[in-house]
Amino acid sequence: DALVRRRLRPPCRAALPLPVRSSADRRASKTRSTRPAGCESEAHDRTAIELPGKQVELVSKLAAATDAPLVCVLVHGGAVALGEAWTECDAVVDLWVPGQTGGAALADVLFGDVSPAGRAPYTFYSRTADLSAPMGEFDESTHNGTTYRYYVGPEPTIAFGDGLSYTSFAYAWASSPPATIAPCDAVSLVVNVTNTGAATSDEVVQVYAEVPDAALPAPNVRLVAFERIRDVAPGATTTVTLTVSPESHASVDPDPASVYNERLVVETGRLVLS
Repeated sequence: DALVRRRLRPPCRAALPLPVRSSADRRASKTRSTRPAGCESEAHDRTAIELPGKQVELVSKLAAATDAPLVCVLVHGGAVALGEAWTECDAVVDLWVPGQTGGAALADVLFGDVSPAGRAPYTFYSRTADLSAPMGEFDESTHNGTTYRYYVGPEPTIAFGDGLSYTSFAYAWASSPPATIAPCDAVSLVVNVTNTGAATSDEVVQVYAEVPDAALPAPNVRLVAFERIRDVAPGATTTVTLTVSPESHASVDPDPASVYNERLVVETGRLVLS
């Protein structure tokens, strides 16, 4: 039992060297303990997003040792680069930080009692090297090409807003969207969402906006509306109305007098919704 517990220690805590210091040393100085680059904790940020320890190696060996489907479960906070584990795993279930009933929730998903329908709240980049700036350096004026709104690097492993369920959905316009709008008008989008699979499931309908003609600095893309529809039975259709407000795709016009004076501008040009 002691051996099992030792082997199951989290990779961020396993085999970490602990400095030996006297009481006087501890009172006289503050030191930063050595931790793996991919681990984070209070007062310790990651310098890499790859899975820490030998987790990728473990996944590869498990995949080679069995013909059974390999389901990999993530328990984490920040985004991680999965490396070869992404292709070795037949499925990836992301629990995030699930709390004390996380085991029961995972069982419900694995045994098909519940169809998962979560969506990634940030981008899972494929590797640390894909980031245009070192970890921890975030220039708010340029955004350094990070976050889904400004990223222009190699295709990420999991894009912002991605997620699967145990069924499939088809989308169709319930009414045609407007071809043109006044600059400060809201846009109403009405779509029919049909469950084309065999399992009852939730679905998250999302709308993203691009403003390719903007003269002011603007994100490459941004989420401007979404709605989660619940318990859609196989064959059933739900009509969803999403409203895209002008504020959601406006640009910020800096006020030279004060950064605290927010001025939003909807510029003339194309508004691309997808």
